[in-house]
Amino acid sequence: MQRSRLAAVGLLTASVLLPSAIQAQERPAAHTVPIFAAITGEWLQVGGEALNRNASQSFALVIAHDRPNGLRFELGYLRAARAVTNAEGLTAGLSLPVRAGRLTIRPGLSMLVGAAEAGVDRGGYNWADSATQTQSGYQGRPLDANGTTVGAGLSAGVEVRLLAGISLAASVRQWLFSGTVLRSDRATTLVGFGLSVHPNDVVRALRGRPTDVEQPASSAEGM
Repeated sequence: MQRSRLAAVGLLTASVLLPSAIQAQERPAAHTVPIFAAITGEWLQVGGEALNRNASQSFALVIAHDRPNGLRFELGYLRAARAVTNAEGLTAGLSLPVRAGRLTIRPGLSMLVGAAEAGVDRGGYNWADSATQTQSGYQGRPLDANGTTVGAGLSAGVEVRLLAGISLAASVRQWLFSGTVLRSDRATTLVGFGLSVHPNDVVRALRGRPTDVEQPASSAEGM
């Protein structure tokens, strides 16, 4: 009889504690780090060289992952187009935030591995209208040279928060490229602007929850 009572007490205790333990295991972490913290696209032809050809202009697309300590890892694609050359390829970089209200400044550095192209005039000829002699010009013989390039860049990015999860982005980037194709045009400065979308903040706003920017300092420190 005593064993039956002990068994009943044990069963009752287990029935009370087990659901609480299961709920504790199933409850998600209070603060999670999203895989994609930001997706940023920028047009980088502000103040750039005029393109003497029918070519796409300079741009950058970056997907970022933020760590709790503020360090940002970036993967993306960059195209740097100049008057007669361009370099483009996959990029990887690091940056750190300096925040002041809605404004965030991000100094960083990046590497690029990709392709290079240059349009070179291999020597043409001058021409003139033989009938009227009123028109003349130069007929070049362009030759496209293609190759590979590795680049290193320094950047200073700026984000201004417009809405929950949406920011205006701008940047200044200084790049240096390797490769024989770009031997006469290795350095370039890219200035541009675009938009940065923070998916986690957008979802929070749609659910009526405070975004990471709006959360109290104590919550941010807990992350």
